[in-house]
Amino acid sequence: MSLYNDTSFLCERMIHPNNILFVVNPFAGVSQKKNFSNMVEKRLGKDNIYYKIRYTEHEGHATEIAQTGVEEGADIVGAGGGDGSLNEVARAIVYTDVA
Repeated sequence: MSLYNDTSFLCERMIHPNNILFVVNPFAGVSQKKNFSNMVEKRLGKDNIYYKIRYTEHEGHATEIAQTGVEEGADIVGAGGGDGSLNEVARAIVYTDVA
């Protein structure tokens, strides 16, 4: 499964220089992440920055999602969850130009 349709992603990247991928473990931490998308939209807006939110489904999934994001041109990959989620995302972006 691709995070972005190739053609639309290229067009969006030209329009929006900051493409952000949020990788979220919905069960990690002290609260469930039910309102994560609303929180992101409130802070980033709908039109200012292009972003995607992907939720993990199993151990190691955060690494898979982040690696796919890097391969498909994400500028920034953010992790939401606990230490494990952060570690998995960090492993995927450590030697890349992705922030």
